[in-house]
Amino acid sequence: MAESRDTLTDIHLSDQWRVHGGPRDKPAREELRDRLISLVIKAFGSVDSSLDLLLKESPRSTGNRIKTLIRAYELFSLRKAREAVEAQDPASGQRFAKFADEFRELDGSENRTTAPAEKVRALLRTDFCRLPAHHLAPAPQATSGTGRPPAERTLDLIADTGFWKQRHAEFLTDAIRFADLKAEWKAYFGTWILWWGSTPDGIRIPPEVLEALNETSGNAVTGLLGSGEIGDQEPWPLWLESMRKGEWRGFRVTGNCPVSRRVWDAGVRIGRPPVEVRRELGLSTPDEPEADHWLEDLTLDNVFRESADFCEDLARVLGLVVQDGAGGDATQQAAQARQAKAQAKRAKDRSDWLDQKRQQHKDWSSDTDIAANGGPTYNTIQRYRSGTASTRDLYVRRKIADALQCEIKDVPE
Repeated sequence: MAESRDTLTDIHLSDQWRVHGGPRDKPAREELRDRLISLVIKAFGSVDSSLDLLLKESPRSTGNRIKTLIRAYELFSLRKAREAVEAQDPASGQRFAKFADEFRELDGSENRTTAPAEKVRALLRTDFCRLPAHHLAPAPQATSGTGRPPAERTLDLIADTGFWKQRHAEFLTDAIRFADLKAEWKAYFGTWILWWGSTPDGIRIPPEVLEALNETSGNAVTGLLGSGEIGDQEPWPLWLESMRKGEWRGFRVTGNCPVSRRVWDAGVRIGRPPVEVRRELGLSTPDEPEADHWLEDLTLDNVFRESADFCEDLARVLGLVVQDGAGGDATQQAAQARQAKAQAKRAKDRSDWLDQKRQQHKDWSSDTDIAANGGPTYNTIQRYRSGTASTRDLYVRRKIADALQCEIKDVPE
């Protein structure tokens, strides 16, 4: 249910600002309020000045609201820390990095105690944009389907700057020759659409472009979601959705999708696209006259270039998190060593299991026989043996299970 002023208490009021939302449980709401205001004053001096600064600096601001306030503070602090390091001001960099950590911890506390519609947000109180609180509910997550990201997933960020620098280089390689590729998020349908060029025929994406995007985004998305649950679906919608959830600055708001309270409560609020919910309700009239929520349509120009910049930002932010003189390099090296050790263990488990299962077939002499009997290609089997994680691991394991006539749960991950 959308938040209202009757059930949620304002956290901060001034002539220009109202900070509202938070847990419906009063003690939890008051604890969050006290912690947030104390931290904001310590970091920015006053609540009003911090809100003015966030509204001015936010590339996604529409001029009258900030959707997820604590997360906005965290991202702003991370950016200021990065700028301080680039300006060779390590003291300021460490100060803002510390604030970013504190806001991140507070954001985690909020996530554990609030529903998605109860997030703490801020509204600019002017005569022009005096909106009711329920207009500020966050955009829902789309459900699975063609061109759609899957339902809510847990991020499993690879904290390795080298990994993200490599992904940055991969996207950048195609940023010039495939500069005409753009992506559009259609909120009403809960789906992503790729577009090539500016002609009406742009819906037809050249095969080499789509292949390059799937390959590069497939490598990148494993750094955010892991590979175990992605399966054999195309990875590019997952990657674009990760950028959208991260509120990447390259997105342009190109339209709004109105949603009535009835449609919202019937399923949009839990992540279903409005088109599906309206179809089930048998609705044919437009939602505009009774709209309680507005979802944003987005466009991302030059997908490869924006993706490269997104990866570069991740690398910089992670560099700040682990940077502490020589200790930062040691932390990163330790993370890389752990990843290499995990890959080596996967390689041994997979190879030992494959060799054992193949020996049960007396007329099979190599992995080519697995491929010839319904398994994945020989090169894919070698990649699987190496222990490398991939977005297609679930698909590969399914094909191996078919060839060896066993359950997919028996095939090592």
